[in-house]
Amino acid sequence: MSDQEHPNIRLARRFVAAIVDGDADAAVSMYADDCVVWRNFDGRELSKRSAGKVVHFLVGATQGLNYGDLKIVATPTGYVQQHVLRGMTKSGEAFEAPACLVVTLSGERISRIDEYLDPSQLAPLMK
Repeated sequence: MSDQEHPNIRLARRFVAAIVDGDADAAVSMYADDCVVWRNFDGRELSKRSAGKVVHFLVGATQGLNYGDLKIVATPTGYVQQHVLRGMTKSGEAFEAPACLVVTLSGERISRIDEYLDPSQLAPLMK
């Protein structure tokens, strides 16, 4: 089975596609009810509800959002994803933020994301 056929890779690609398509509800629906998203820059663990708010904010505050240089590797418990998140704010200011996600799956749902990024690169979204 090639990486493209691996079910963990397919789920990862569906998650990315939902966000790029602006369908935050579809992306959040891939989280398990007890999903936790940990962020390296503040050490916080977000619940599904809080993480969902972040996804909705990201989709609503951007245009032309895409995951450049996307690399996804299946692991026995999920997948690791590297990418450069690129897009523009609603006012037209470009941003790009390299990131790495270590994702744990529980069946067909995301149960944990450990997210590594520099939040200063997303500063244009906070204006």
